[in-house]
Amino acid sequence: MLKNQEDENKIDVIHQQPTAYFLQYQQLISNYQHLQSKSLRHLSQNAQNKLTKIEEIMQFMNEKLQQSQDESFQNEIMDIQRTLNAYLSPALQHFIDIPEFLRNRKVLDQQQTPNQIIEQQLQMIVNEFENIAESIYLNDLNQLVDHGQFLKYKLQQPDLFKTQQDISDHSA
Repeated sequence: MLKNQEDENKIDVIHQQPTAYFLQYQQLISNYQHLQSKSLRHLSQNAQNKLTKIEEIMQFMNEKLQQSQDESFQNEIMDIQRTLNAYLSPALQHFIDIPEFLRNRKVLDQQQTPNQIIEQQLQMIVNEFENIAESIYLNDLNQLVDHGQFLKYKLQQPDLFKTQQDISDHSA
């Protein structure tokens, strides 16, 4: 009789296996965090804050990805994350490769410094990620797709921070 009372008081814990999307997303988050930690000491405080904001929105996306049963929604979130990682990794690496003394100087044909450019690019990503997060929150797949496409378009930048030598090496 005592055993039956204990059984009634037990809370059933349902263990769900992580989805393939969740596992892929965890890898993307991990890659992003590695990239962020690697680049932090090279970036201004303002740029660091933007990277932190992007990570916060990525965590929100991760929560929604876990909760969603809509495969189209999951695909869009994953595609947005892949787009971000494909752009941000090389952009930050090229920025890190610029000697520190040149990061605050206007270089080549740019009318901005590399620090200004990276901050501007990160702000554009933050702004679009906020729009994407709103679409996810509202479960608006159409808006999510639109913002994802806009982000892809905006992140198709020509060789950001590459030196002329880097560019000619790739065209050879």
